[in-house]
Amino acid sequence: MDIDCFFSKYGLPDTPAAGLQSHILFSKEFPRKGYRLEIKPLCLQSDIPIVHRWTTQPYTQKFWQVQCSVEELYNQYLKLLKEGMLNAFIVLLKGLYVAQVDVYPVLKDELAAHYPAQPTDFGLHLLMAPYKNIIRSYPRRLEHLSQDVLITALSFLFSSGSIQRAVAEPDCRNGTANLLAQEVGFRMIKKIQLSYKEANLYEYTKDAFLKRHPVTDAEQYP
Repeated sequence: MDIDCFFSKYGLPDTPAAGLQSHILFSKEFPRKGYRLEIKPLCLQSDIPIVHRWTTQPYTQKFWQVQCSVEELYNQYLKLLKEGMLNAFIVLLKGLYVAQVDVYPVLKDELAAHYPAQPTDFGLHLLMAPYKNIIRSYPRRLEHLSQDVLITALSFLFSSGSIQRAVAEPDCRNGTANLLAQEVGFRMIKKIQLSYKEANLYEYTKDAFLKRHPVTDAEQYP
């Protein structure tokens, strides 16, 4: 099942018709580290309160600038989902929420005005859970978890036949996010000025990603 087919077939992740709040869409094994990361749809009713807590952490406030209540964040996502502006997912480690991923079609975003965007381009936003929460619930040492999360999210996207390029636009002041993109293999295109931030624009083509991080037969949609 392509990711875009998932969008059109199941609609909002928290609707009764979807019934996919806990449905695992994709998983990726990291044998050397002894764990598997899984991706499920974000459920507005149960997951937005968790995501809201993440957005109020000091490490997110500087760059995400989310100043809203849980209800307001819920309504923002509801509107964006209904309009087809994005879809959102949760990344899990043994059932533990470790990250949220937003995926959006670039042609529906202001980013499209800053480079020759194609219908097969999708943007990616990554929000990690507070690390202290993760290590409290998962006692084993976790090295480079954010890299593994991003690789898993990209593997999920590129398992779709219709997505050929992923783009990212971290705040140019966010050294951690920029370094993460570079370490995973994104190529910087240029610096851009969006309506809400000055950002570095990165791209990662499907071919380039699969050469560096091959997707195995076991890492497809169930």
